[in-house]
Amino acid sequence: MASTNIKLTKDELKNEIELYLYDFKRIHDSFEIYKGIKKSASEYSKEINSISQLIVPILGSLQYTFLIGLAKMLLEDEDKNIQNLLTLCGYNKDVFPTEHRRQYLDDEGKIIIPPDIEKVNIQEDIKNIRIQLKIYKQAINNLDTIRNKFLAHSDEEYYNNVSRLFKENTITYAEVEKLIKIIKDSLNTLIKDLADTTWIFTKEGVEDFTYICKALKENKEMHIKRLKGGKNNE
Repeated sequence: MASTNIKLTKDELKNEIELYLYDFKRIHDSFEIYKGIKKSASEYSKEINSISQLIVPILGSLQYTFLIGLAKMLLEDEDKNIQNLLTLCGYNKDVFPTEHRRQYLDDEGKIIIPPDIEKVNIQEDIKNIRIQLKIYKQAINNLDTIRNKFLAHSDEEYYNNVSRLFKENTITYAEVEKLIKIIKDSLNTLIKDLADTTWIFTKEGVEDFTYICKALKENKEMHIKRLKGGKNNE
């Protein structure tokens, strides 16, 4: 278990929070692509069906990535979990500023006075994050069971009946999405409190998949037009 009672400098703590953000990016990106493929199923059903042998294992891999990643981030028996990070930040509360002062320039390049001031209360923010996580304690417990009996290990009891495992330990799509949002907002709150910066998470992978579907659709339509043109010329 990673130690949470180590004194760190501001830069060291910032690096630690960023390590969590890098890990979270994999969770976020895999979930967004998974969600994007599912959403595209109605508009591009024919295109997706035509490459189903490719899509099915991709969906399975994406689901595994965001579920196992979410479990590692949320479960307290993991070294790098969100609760440990909150405790570490609380132990190093003295390196957090009490406010952020932002100075802006006017059209003539002069500093605008007074500056924009935002108060920082890291202990209050840690408390609020823990409250948010507590609301989803049952979903997190169910995710723990799914990880232990299926994702990380193959439990003999559920080996041939995985659907039963998910039925007995329900974690809904909405709960997964909410937990991912809580982690994203929490990590951004911590790094914003410390360094007055935040991370932006994009949906580039989703856009790439949509582009592929559009290309498949357009290619098929062009192929059909060429076939019809050939018949009309006979």
